[in-house]
Amino acid sequence: MDESGLLRAAAYVELNPVKAGMVKNARDYRWSSVHAHLAGKDTKAIVQAEKLLALAGDWKAYLKSASVIRNRNMSSMNTQVGR
Repeated sequence: MDESGLLRAAAYVELNPVKAGMVKNARDYRWSSVHAHLAGKDTKAIVQAEKLLALAGDWKAYLKSASVIRNRNMSSMNTQVGR
C-alpha cells in the first residue's frame, strides 16, 4: 500500500464509528486511534502516531477533508443507484 492509500485507510477506519451512527465525532469513540493521532502521541503506547502524522501533518484537518470527500462520494453513489 502506498502512503496515500495508508492515509485513506486510517481515515476510513477512524471515521467508521461516525458513519455507523455510533458517535457524532470520531474523537467520541473511546476505542479509536484518533485520540493518539490528534494528540500526536499515544500515552498507552499502542499506536505509533508519529509515523502517520509524518505523512499527513495536521490529522484533524486531514480527517475533516476525508470526511467531506467520503460524504460527497456517498451522495454521488446514492444518486447513481437511485437512493
